[in-house]
Amino acid sequence: MTTPVTLTRAQKAAAILVAMGKPSASRLLKFFKQEELKALIEGARLLRTIPQSDLERIVAEFEAEFTEGAGLLDSADRMDTILNESLSPEEMSAIMGDKKFEVAPEGPPPIWPELEKLEPARLGAFLAGEHPQTAAMVLSKLAPQVAANV
Repeated sequence: MTTPVTLTRAQKAAAILVAMGKPSASRLLKFFKQEELKALIEGARLLRTIPQSDLERIVAEFEAEFTEGAGLLDSADRMDTILNESLSPEEMSAIMGDKKFEVAPEGPPPIWPELEKLEPARLGAFLAGEHPQTAAMVLSKLAPQVAANV
């Protein structure tokens, strides 16, 4: 019987990602911080062929840590983001059943509805101090009736 290989955590993570294959691994890599990616790259560079039995042991170790709560997912919001980026709305509906879910926004909420709530004179006074192209762009984003009142 051969001695199991001794690997760092980064090497173990790299081994699991390589074993997953490119499509699955690439979906996961976008959630890593830059320092973590550097450690993974270094770990992968030092990897040699890993026997199947050792890979199975590494995966079992990962599963045990994951089920104990290794801190991989720190909130429901992060989980929602991961699911929304990974699955289509149809897949989410099939998984979640009747439960409602919202698609995670791609950034802050749009400002245009908030600007439309301002008094037209106040918005007009503000835009008067802006470059004409800026004012035109802002007005183009507003509802036609609101823009006409400004």
